[in-house]
Order: sequence, then C-alpha cells, then structure tokens
Amino acid sequence: MDEYQQKYLGEVRYTDFLLGKIFDELKKQGLFDNSWIVITSDHGELLETSHYYHHHFIAEKVYAHGETHYEKEIRVPWIIHPPKSFLNQIQKSEFSDQVSLLSLMPTLLGLNRISYPKDKLKGNDYSKAIFGEKGPESEPVIYTEGRFSESILTPDFKYIRRYPGYDLVRRTREGTSHKMPEELYDLIKDPMELENLANSNFELLGEARSILKENQLSKNSFFLRLPKCENVCEREVRFFSKGGIYRYDFTGNLKVLQEDSKNIVLKILNTSSHFDQVLEVKTIDPSPIFRLEILKNGILENYRIGKWGIRSDNSLEILRDEPEYVALDRFPYRYFSSEIPFLYYHTGFSGGKETEEEAAMGQEVRKILESWGYIHQ
Repeated sequence: MDEYQQKYLGEVRYTDFLLGKIFDELKKQGLFDNSWIVITSDHGELLETSHYYHHHFIAEKVYAHGETHYEKEIRVPWIIHPPKSFLNQIQKSEFSDQVSLLSLMPTLLGLNRISYPKDKLKGNDYSKAIFGEKGPESEPVIYTEGRFSESILTPDFKYIRRYPGYDLVRRTREGTSHKMPEELYDLIKDPMELENLANSNFELLGEARSILKENQLSKNSFFLRLPKCENVCEREVRFFSKGGIYRYDFTGNLKVLQEDSKNIVLKILNTSSHFDQVLEVKTIDPSPIFRLEILKNGILENYRIGKWGIRSDNSLEILRDEPEYVALDRFPYRYFSSEIPFLYYHTGFSGGKETEEEAAMGQEVRKILESWGYIHQ
C-alpha cells in the first residue's frame, strides 16, 4: 500500500468518525429516530495502477479523482436510513442490481408519499419495491457524465466516450500521447476492465453508441443545412464554437481533417445532387458565438444565418453587436428552402425562446432588413 492509498483510507476513517458525531448529535436532540438520513458520494477513487495512463493526460495525477468511468470510481454509496416509524413497512432493504443517483430524489419523495410531476424527474421511484409493492428494482442503463467524457453502463458492458479534443492519453508524464476516444468493456468476461474492445468488437460498439445517443445529455446545437448541389460537388466545412464541442453528427459521408475541443474541419465527400445534408454540432456550454467557413469545390461559399437568414457576407456587423442573433428555439424562416447553406443555433435546452411580442417585433425587423437588401426572397 503506497502513501496515496494510506491517505485515502485515512480520509474514509475520518469521514466515518464525523458521521458518528453527526448521528450522536441527532440522537441527543431526539431527531435520529425521526429522520431520513442519506449517505452517498459524488465518485469513488481509482486507487489502482492498471488504469493509470487512461486519465493521466487531463489530471496529471498518479490516481484519478473523479476523472474516469471505471467501476472503482463510478460505484458510490446509496444508503438510506429511515425513521423508526417506517421500519415495519420496509419489505426490501437491499438492491443487488444496478441503480443510479438519478433515482434518489423520486425514491425519497415516494418513500414520504409526496406526489411530484413524473415528467419533471428522471430516474426510478424505488419506494414501491421497498414497501413490498410491484415496482422497478433496477435500471437497464446508467449514464455517467465525467470530466469532458461520458459513459453508459449496462449489466453486461460499459462504453466510455471522450469529448473531441480530450481524447489523448499517455502512459507517463513524459510519454507519447495517443488518441483513445472510446473504450468498451465486456463486464461479464472482463470485470476488471482491462481489455478495450472498441477497436475489435464493432457490433457491440455500434449497439453501445446507439444506447449512449438515447441517454446522452440534452445540449444546444448548431444546425448547418447544406443544400443539394446541381452537380456532384465537394465541400469543406471549417467550424469554431466558443462553447466547445460536445459531439457532432452528419447525415452523409465525411472525412475529419482537424478536430479539437472547439474546432472541426470536415471534408464533405461527393455531396449528392439528390438530397440536402445536415451537420449538427452540440456544444458543451450554451454559447452562440461561432466562426464558419464553407468551401465549395475550393471556392468560398456564402451561407445564411440565424433568425431571418441574413447572408454571411452581410452579417459581420450584426454578429459583432448581437451574437445571439444566430440563436433560436425553432427552425428559422427559409431554413429548409434556402438555395445556399443555412446555419442557426438551436436553444431549446437553455432559454432563447421568444415571447409573442418578440416574435412580432422580429417580423417587423425582418421586413426592415429585407427593405435594406440584407435578406433576399
């Protein structure tokens, strides 16, 4: 046992000592037997060297501290101590299958018979099972958000994805970095998570990616519609997002020329003349500030922006004074019919919704911009 492990065990013992003091005080005040007490944690500690290099590039620490998605870090206490008056009602006191902290709030509300809007809280209410009634006893998929990374956990496997620009790892501080954007582990055959299957089991990888997309975080997105070409063409998209890049998806074929935490350069291969294509870029932080260049067959291509589809060659002053102009909570006017590419920032997950008055004012502003020649029908 090295000094870090010794210190961690010392912290665990000290935490246990402090919990005892809290419980003693509750008992002194006559509250212990009348209180719901919950003990949990944000994450565990990866006190093992087998996964040392996986996180080293970001944290620069010997051991991970809230840095990885391995079992030693994402398994945390989930302990509820009920009031004495509830003890005779409890039929199930232990859940052996996987549950998540997302279910803590609905479970506590259910235990106290407090109604709540079911569509506002995610997770399961385990109070029914605790009281011996028919109800959920586990979660088939658990999502975990990490430090510029995320994962999904099922009873059989775990899939880990790092955000663009945060996928470099190295064995030692002086070692050579290499990309590891994804990790995939068979938890039945490999419970210690030592064999990364992301580069070998492509069928399971595809399934894991799909499950993650169904459970991923809700983020604001830039949507760039690329209209079909009269003839087969090739485009290069150079995009910068001040809010950082959470992930991006494209409806066609592309080649990644450059990728980091805030920039992507993509070559759109052989754009078909039969249908439009869409690039969606989800941002880490809700910032509408961007830079975009589109080359079509090597020539700079104009595009429309934001609420009223102002052309990019007329937008510098507007975006400088009003960067949120690009943001909207719905598809903008002419988004689907524009003859040139169209970019807007969908803000459905962090505000940006227009009131009726703002929408009416927007229509008037659009008419003015049309009269000035900024918007062409």
